[in-house]
Amino acid sequence: MINSLNSSNPTQLLLQAIGLNEISSSGGNTSRTFKEDEEFALGVLAPTGEVIQTYKITAGDPAHRGGSISLDADRAPAEGTVVQVTSSFISNTRIQ
Repeated sequence: MINSLNSSNPTQLLLQAIGLNEISSSGGNTSRTFKEDEEFALGVLAPTGEVIQTYKITAGDPAHRGGSISLDADRAPAEGTVVQVTSSFISNTRIQ
């Protein structure tokens, strides 16, 4: 679980990165919605910028639990790790 990125709400950062910052947790109407087959991942970056490990993002809600993001993993990357959000339809976005 990721509870904070850059001392910010991680789900909100993800939504901003993909241009969906108007999504509501109540399922309200938005200009774009997620499809079940759309997947997001968090990549851990080496100092060289190379992705050395990836974590599938399984859930996140900007309004609940401080915006935590759930990962399909036993452990999250260590605090201070530079990560990159990826998906099939957004360009890579680095977050430290």
